[in-house]
Amino acid sequence: MTLRHRNEAFAFFEERWSRAKDIYRTQAVDALTTAYDRFHAERLADREFDKHLLSDSTAQSEARMGELLFAMLLWQSDFALSSANSGPDFRATKDGLTICFEVITPEPKGFPEGYLNSLEVGGEVAQRVPHEQRILRWTHALKTKSDKWIGEDGGPGWLSNGVVSEREPYVIVINSVLLDKYWWEINGVSRLPYPVEICYGVGPIAAAMDPSTGSILSEGNQFRPVINRPGKESVPSSVFLSPGYDHVSAVLGCILKEQTIVFGKEPLAELVHNSRANVVIPPNVVPATREWTGQDEVGHIAITPIRGTLAKHLEEPDSTVRPST
Repeated sequence: MTLRHRNEAFAFFEERWSRAKDIYRTQAVDALTTAYDRFHAERLADREFDKHLLSDSTAQSEARMGELLFAMLLWQSDFALSSANSGPDFRATKDGLTICFEVITPEPKGFPEGYLNSLEVGGEVAQRVPHEQRILRWTHALKTKSDKWIGEDGGPGWLSNGVVSEREPYVIVINSVLLDKYWWEINGVSRLPYPVEICYGVGPIAAAMDPSTGSILSEGNQFRPVINRPGKESVPSSVFLSPGYDHVSAVLGCILKEQTIVFGKEPLAELVHNSRANVVIPPNVVPATREWTGQDEVGHIAITPIRGTLAKHLEEPDSTVRPST
């Protein structure tokens, strides 16, 4: 970090909070600048961090902001962080347990034109939520970071290069901040979080009806192991139920925004555990609003939520969901 970069980062934070009231702007900019200094002091920034953070590219800038904000969240949860030139973004240690974290902020590619545009004050618009486009960005993000660990198309990954060990837990953090203009939800067509959908194949809610009376006999989530794409290869969406992702301990789906983290408020964060993982992480270690586990049952997948460490104001999680297979 150079003094020029630090001054530019300070101006960048000031600009992001330029419309806020003075008291909030000062608090937010001070917190972000302190975190930025600590991020560099602890050698968590790679060679491209400042360049990308200050880039005119929203995708690059938000990706680096996501890394900084996630580091802040881990610090707030009493983790000690380290990083290396090659390998995952963070190795986070707490109570003798070290977890590898890799953060990705997917871009909203393939979204309907204008969907992410902000509305004028008092304006109204009817829009269809692009769930299929969203979930494909989630699955792409998950595969991208999975391949970092094990390699892709015969090429080496961190594991074969000796950068990581098969005994290390690995959590992929998918930051959905660019996929929703209001930053308030990450639920898909199942009404459950996207990371639950892509890891355990949870699909839309379906109802069985009596054709003679029209009454509903039963209803529940469908099992959707793949996402079909017209004219293209289908995309797996139940990766924690089959081999190939056993090196991934969990997926943390979240929305990383300064408006929550810099003020010590809990962000939206849904942690999905991989019950097949080579290295399983215990519950209530990774900062999350809710945590989800999945188990095979006869004819069903039982997916159960528990309260996470960030759930200060969350009501008791919903009961177990059982998509029929």
